[in-house]
Amino acid sequence: MRVILGVLTLLACLPLGGAMSSQAFADISIDEDAKRKINYSGRQRMLTQFMAKSVCFADMQVRFDHHLNEIGKTHYLFDETLKALRHGSKIQGMLVETHQDVLAALDVVEAEWAVYGQAVKAWWDRPARNPRLLETIYTHNVPTLRTMNDAVGLFEKTYAGKGVVAPGLAQALNVSGRQRMLTQKASKEFCLIASGHEVEANRAALAATIELFTKSHDGLMYGDAEVGLPAAPATEIAEQLKLVGELWGKLEPALMEAANPGASPSPETVAAVAELNEPVLIEMNKAVMLYEKVAAHNN
Repeated sequence: MRVILGVLTLLACLPLGGAMSSQAFADISIDEDAKRKINYSGRQRMLTQFMAKSVCFADMQVRFDHHLNEIGKTHYLFDETLKALRHGSKIQGMLVETHQDVLAALDVVEAEWAVYGQAVKAWWDRPARNPRLLETIYTHNVPTLRTMNDAVGLFEKTYAGKGVVAPGLAQALNVSGRQRMLTQKASKEFCLIASGHEVEANRAALAATIELFTKSHDGLMYGDAEVGLPAAPATEIAEQLKLVGELWGKLEPALMEAANPGASPSPETVAAVAELNEPVLIEMNKAVMLYEKVAAHNN
C-alpha cells in the first residue's frame, strides 16, 4: 500500500490546461518558469513510458487494478501538462510559451500524442485483450517519447542559452529528469519481453536502457565533463541520489534476468519488477525536485 500511495502522490499535482490572462501569471518569475518547464517537459518523457508499462502489466494481469488506475491518471496528467507547457498554468508555475521553435516542437508532440493518447485512452476505457490497440500503444510510445525529448532539449537550450538557468544545472535537471523516464522505459521493455512482444528487439533496448541509467547516475553523482554535467551540487542531492542507487541496485538484477540472451523472466521476477520500479521512480522524482531548487538558487 505504501508504494501505491507514493505513486499517486507523485502524480497528484495535476496542472490546469487552457489559456490564462497575463495578470494570472504576475507572481511567476522567469527563472521559475524556466526550471519548471525543463522539469515538467522532462516528466512528460517519463509519462509516455509509464503508460505503456502500465498497459503491459495490466494486460498480463499483474497488479491489474493498480495499473489500470495509474493509466487513467497518467493519461490525464500528460494531456493537461502538454496544454500547460504551451498555454501556461498558474498552479504549475509556468508562463505562456512564446518561443516559436519550442512551440513548433510541441506541435510535433501533439501530433504523435493524438495517436498514442487515443489508443491508451481506448484501452483504459475497455481493458480487454485487444491486439490492435496494444500494437498501436507499443508502436507509438517510443516516437511520442522521442518527440517529447526533442522538446525538452529545446526548453533546456532556450532557457540556458538566455542565461535564465545556469547551463550545467539545466543539463543536470534534464538528465535527472531523464532518469525518471529510464526507470519506466526499462520496466516497460522488461514487461514486453515477459509478454513475448518483439523479445529480441526489447532485450537489446533494455540492455541499452540499463547501461544509460547507470552511466547517467554516476555522472549525476560525480560529474561528467564529456557532457558538461556537474557533480551533485549539494549534499542533500548526493544523499538522495545515493538512495536512488540503492533502490536501483534491487531492481537492476531483475531487469537483467530479461536482458540476458535466451532468458525468460519467471513469474516471481515479473511480480518483483512490477513492484520495485515504482519506489525508484518516486525517489528519483524527489532528486529532480531538489535539482529544480538548486537551479532557482543559482540565478
